[in-house]
Amino acid sequence: MAQWDALVDAALGELASRSLLRATRPISLALPPAPPETFPGPGPWDRAAVEIRLDRATLHQWLAEGLQQAA
Repeated sequence: MAQWDALVDAALGELASRSLLRATRPISLALPPAPPETFPGPGPWDRAAVEIRLDRATLHQWLAEGLQQAA
């Protein structure tokens, strides 16, 4: 063990004489990020919010109006 200490002291002394000795700070790793939240798809409440019911006459009227505006 004494030989190891002597080698470390010699290496540190060499680094210090070349102005290469640097102080280090403890490093702590960041916590892993939380898994992203994903959208599971529309639920029954979502579907009710976008569903509409039209009678056939209204649908045909809207389609005809759309064709007239496109022309």
